[in-house]
Amino acid sequence: MQDNFCIAPFVTLATTTDGRTRLCCQAEENWDFIINDKTVDEVFNSDYHKQARQDILNGKWAKPCWRCKSVEEKGINSRRDMENKRFAHLNWQKLKKEPKIHSLDIRYGNQCNLACVMCGPKNSVTWYEDYEGIEHLAEFKKNDGLLWAIKGSLLNDIHNYLDDVELIYFSGGEPLLNKKYFQLLQLLIDKGLNKQIKIVQDTNGTLITQDVIDTLKKFEHAQLNFSIDGVGDVVEYIRYPIKYETILEKFDLLKDSNLFVCLQPALGAHNLIQWGEIINLQKEFNFPQINISISHWPNFMQFQYMTDKTKQKIIDNFSNTKHNRMRNIVKSLKLDGSKPTALIKYFEQIDELRNLNHKPLFPWLYE
Repeated sequence: MQDNFCIAPFVTLATTTDGRTRLCCQAEENWDFIINDKTVDEVFNSDYHKQARQDILNGKWAKPCWRCKSVEEKGINSRRDMENKRFAHLNWQKLKKEPKIHSLDIRYGNQCNLACVMCGPKNSVTWYEDYEGIEHLAEFKKNDGLLWAIKGSLLNDIHNYLDDVELIYFSGGEPLLNKKYFQLLQLLIDKGLNKQIKIVQDTNGTLITQDVIDTLKKFEHAQLNFSIDGVGDVVEYIRYPIKYETILEKFDLLKDSNLFVCLQPALGAHNLIQWGEIINLQKEFNFPQINISISHWPNFMQFQYMTDKTKQKIIDNFSNTKHNRMRNIVKSLKLDGSKPTALIKYFEQIDELRNLNHKPLFPWLYE
């Protein structure tokens, strides 16, 4: 098998918040059409999907897969690795000839109550009041695709393809703000598919209640990925306007719930040095796992733009971490004289819009 083979394009139907489709949650989206009035067959067997599958079968990297290619070139395990392990039990030879949907990645739109620094208006309506004052976000335009799950017909057609599905991944926006999310969970329960289908859900955690926990516990396999990018004032800045005490309250609610709860930091140049704090939270609340998401965008938030002094601290402190992906990230760091100039400029724009001051919170940007 070629080294860059990925099963995801042969088994996954993935949507975006703005009504596009893609091969998986890390792939570049299909810009050819908005999915509102499309059928599942039209989306899953689009020219975009067919070309990507053919490229992969020919031993080439498909163009939409540049993120996995980029991280693997740095020696970091990628989403491709994860998907291949996740679906290793399927008949790949048959799927190469006849792709079939075994996995859904559903993003109902950009309804979200936070405006995180590594996000934007495409994924959160809370960014609407600020984005025009941010250089790299100013050109954002609202489009009908943001309402695909409300006004479109694709979601109803997806309901016809559930029998072979093994995994549904919910992300956002914030899924817990959307009635369609709860309606689909109830549909799965009513059809008895809560024993067959694993639910994996990203959430910023602010809307978790006992009722949400009780609903997820009706599934034999449910995983809650709780987004957390640091501690204290740092995470309040990153996930504005969240309050750290709210996060700790939700952790208390979850720690004895028997749900499989993963901490999920989105790590980049702004917060990689907070890794030790995130590990401490995991230990304090006895959560079983940490899933690292890498901030690819905006590109100036990527690891390479940390100062050499900050990189060296991370190398000294975390080279022997037990977390495999973090260990590979540390190995990938190069002392090359980079500076977080564009990142600092971005944070200065945020400070002005939100009446904040990032400097005492992120001193490592200035080392």
